[in-house]
Order: sequence, then structure tokens, then C-alpha cells
Amino acid sequence: MIINLLENFTINDCALLLSVALMTYVAYYYYTYFTRVNPLPGPIPIPFIGNLPHIHWQFKGDAQMFYDYCHEKYGDIYEIYSTYAGVRSIVLCRKEYIENFLSERSAHWTRFPNFKGPDELGIEGKGLVFNNNFKSWIFNRLFFFTSHYVTEIY
Repeated sequence: MIINLLENFTINDCALLLSVALMTYVAYYYYTYFTRVNPLPGPIPIPFIGNLPHIHWQFKGDAQMFYDYCHEKYGDIYEIYSTYAGVRSIVLCRKEYIENFLSERSAHWTRFPNFKGPDELGIEGKGLVFNNNFKSWIFNRLFFFTSHYVTEIY
């Protein structure tokens, strides 16, 4: 019975199946986007490629102009989606937010999810950005804030 179905399967059926799968994925993508937890304002992403077309077509590849536009339109905190499988990135535009984010009392110490890329490059667990080890992050954060406050005094 299944063999009979596969024998009658044509290229048109394959194209139809592929288009239905693509439309289903796009509908699911936008459903999860509009019903996400803690939504922030920001440009609406495109499935598979995130906000990359906004930067390349609307702003001619000038990422700084894109971020300035988003800051003017959406305020001091907004979200964008990168091309890396739709990873959500929250952009903080005020010094107070960043200091609060990096403070000792902050519960948000993980910056990026675990990717293979930083591990392969040898930067996993180092510094503040790619560091998912809490004790190492606390130690490195002290150097960042100490040098930050020293440069503010002078």
C-alpha cells in the first residue's frame, strides 16, 4: 500500500509537500514569535535569516545606522534576532542598564547559550561575554568594573 503511494509520487507532489512544510514552519515561527515570553519591542524578524535583511537592504549594510534607528524607534531596550537559527538578542542602550546587568546582585550572568563555536575557538569560559562558568565570570567581572571606575575618576 505504501509502495503504491510512493510509485505515484511525482515532482509536483514533492513541490506541494515542500511548500506545505514551508508554510507550516513560517506559521509556527510567527506564532511562537508573537506569543513569546517577555516580548520586547523590535523589528519583526524573517524566518531563517532574522533581521539581516533590515541591515543589508534598508540600511545598505551599515549596522551602526540600523542600531541607531532601532534605538530611536524602540527605545533604550529592544530585541533583534540574528541569523544563527533565530537567536534572540536583547540590546541595552543605557549605561545604567548595563551596570545593573553586570552588577553583583544581577541574576542574569549567562550571556550566550552554549554554542560549539566559542569552544572551538578556545574562548569558551573566558572573559565576560562567552563565560558560562559563574565563579570565573564573577572573578573576571571584578577586573572589568575596577578598570571602569578607575578610568571614570581620571
